[in-house]
Amino acid sequence: MEKVVHEFLEWSRPHRWLSYACYSALIMFLFCASLSAEVVINELMYDPIDADTGKEWIELFNNGTSTVNLAGAKIQKAGATFETVFTFPAFLLRPGRYVLVGESQVSQAAFIATLQFQNGGSATDGVRYLSSDESYTDTVLYDYPNTSLLPDDTGIPGSGWAEDVSAGYSLARKWDGVDTNDCSVDFIAELNPTPGYANHVDCDFALRNPLVYQDNSSWILSVWVVNCSEISPAFSLKLLVSLDNQACQTLDLNPIAALDSTELTIALPIYDMDNHIIGLELQVQDDSNPVNNSWNYTLVQSQPTLPLINEFMYDPQPGHPEWIELHVEQPYVSELDYELFDNAGNSGDFSLPAGAGGYIILCNHRDIFLSAFPECAQSTVLELNAWPQLNNTGDSIILRSANATIDSVSYAGDSYHRGQSLERSNMSAPVSWRYSVDPSGATPGRQNSIDIPPDVTFSGRLKLEGSPLHPISGASLRLYYQLPDATSRVSCHVYDLQGRKQRSLATNLTVGQSGYIEWDGADIHGKYLARGLYIILWESQSSTGGKIYRKQLTAVIDRG
Repeated sequence: MEKVVHEFLEWSRPHRWLSYACYSALIMFLFCASLSAEVVINELMYDPIDADTGKEWIELFNNGTSTVNLAGAKIQKAGATFETVFTFPAFLLRPGRYVLVGESQVSQAAFIATLQFQNGGSATDGVRYLSSDESYTDTVLYDYPNTSLLPDDTGIPGSGWAEDVSAGYSLARKWDGVDTNDCSVDFIAELNPTPGYANHVDCDFALRNPLVYQDNSSWILSVWVVNCSEISPAFSLKLLVSLDNQACQTLDLNPIAALDSTELTIALPIYDMDNHIIGLELQVQDDSNPVNNSWNYTLVQSQPTLPLINEFMYDPQPGHPEWIELHVEQPYVSELDYELFDNAGNSGDFSLPAGAGGYIILCNHRDIFLSAFPECAQSTVLELNAWPQLNNTGDSIILRSANATIDSVSYAGDSYHRGQSLERSNMSAPVSWRYSVDPSGATPGRQNSIDIPPDVTFSGRLKLEGSPLHPISGASLRLYYQLPDATSRVSCHVYDLQGRKQRSLATNLTVGQSGYIEWDGADIHGKYLARGLYIILWESQSSTGGKIYRKQLTAVIDRG
């Protein structure tokens, strides 16, 4: 059987895509066709947590079709050579059953013995089952190199080793009783050992490319369920769909073959214009990586939004007025009243008429402002009767409505930026402010200049520059975007290869049609991340709704 598996693996190297698909079928064929190797080592605990004494164990499994009398059979261990540590008395091991031999503290053991297996760490060690007539062996070799030339079941020095597991892990067969005579293929490290019971089927299923979109008047969720592992579990899966943290659907899925996937399309019971939280949870038995089994998304539909301070001029050129620009993404259908305060408590009030949206300019001299910025639409410029003066040395601007603060900004003025406005940056989160780089010094009534990327041309929607990133040198990575809509909502997060979120660069952030998001290589605590590969997940959606555009990119951090 070892020869058959070896020849298959050699043939499959240039056909790796095929080898994965055929592997499960080949193993099950060998399992059914080779019943002479009836008793196998199924799971092994050689390095328990803390002191090993009294806690080691070995599990045997009868993978044949007939009962085996274990009387006289032996368990052997090896560092330099194999030596017997236990001899079985009369015991009938029936087909498909387990027997556990353990040390004094293994309560469920059928037999107690002093095993003292080698712990690996510098060279190959081994454990062997030897039949009573010594005509049959099942050998597990672990760690490398095989400097002692320990033999495998062919009698020659073994070359297929299982990994040396960490303390508290067991070595377990991927499938109970399935033996290819190659320990590197048959055994895996098991975090949750199962002495005397069936081994876990080590699989990894994941939710991939979830997409929420509107088809006519119905909301649709599509998602791929992927079997990322090289095995084909026979059990079925369940996908739980929730809306606003309440279960709304349960889908029973058929088994998915190794490295295969299936796409699901789900109609969501959303019949209003409210915001909703959509959740998916994939329930899988013994999934080795449950992190990728769940997904949550906040559906934000087109609803009225309160204005935000988007740009202001606190130190205008001589003869020009101070002004403040607001941005309203989705206008209200009724008139609303607002108040504007400075740090000293001076205030001015104004109203936004029904349907007022986009850029709104507030000032104390409307005619002078329009003469300075004639490109601004007159209907978007409002003159306040009372104006809170913006101090050149620093001040605060506070926007309130119904006695609640809607938005605010504090600034430290200087004498170097006369005639330059401060613009809100939508390129990063949290919100930051920078001086305008527009040739005129300001951009009232139009997109902020700092949201317009430098002369970077590219096709598609996204372009990543600055990778590999050297954060210690002060460099930064920029993700440029050019989107099809005038305004969009963007979320952008950084993950490590284990799927753990390391940084949120934007969360449901409103941006213009083009610009960039910047990352300095730090995590959520401001600490530079370790050298390695990181995943950047981008999601964007038009502010008016519709399909979500999702893109996954990779970036490298180099600390050298």
